[in-house]
Amino acid sequence: MANIYTARQLLSGPNAGKWHYTCGSDEDSRGMAYPVGGCAENCPGHDTPEAARQHYEDWIVEHCQLNQGSEADDTRHRCEHPGCEAFTHLRVDGPAGHWYYRAHLCPAHNNAESFRAAAFKKRP
Repeated sequence: MANIYTARQLLSGPNAGKWHYTCGSDEDSRGMAYPVGGCAENCPGHDTPEAARQHYEDWIVEHCQLNQGSEADDTRHRCEHPGCEAFTHLRVDGPAGHWYYRAHLCPAHNNAESFRAAAFKKRP
């Protein structure tokens, strides 16, 4: 089974009933899911799933790795910042274990807020 990352209410523990961004094997695995990102770092939980999702997004952006890639890379990608037409070898990666958040951003847009716009526009 694939792991699904989503906001869930925890069923047990000190934060039971509160919303956390979690990883679990299916949509209804609230009892076996575990908090990830900022919600795994002594987070008391959130009142809504949207707040849990925002906490996770903020954590990804705060821990992103700027200026990945090399001039030696043969492949160039169009910058994913809205409206930019530049091609670049640079990318921004999410933190370790969260590589599916990645965006190719030119030197002018290789920053956390451009990463937020590019990486999260692709995700539901």
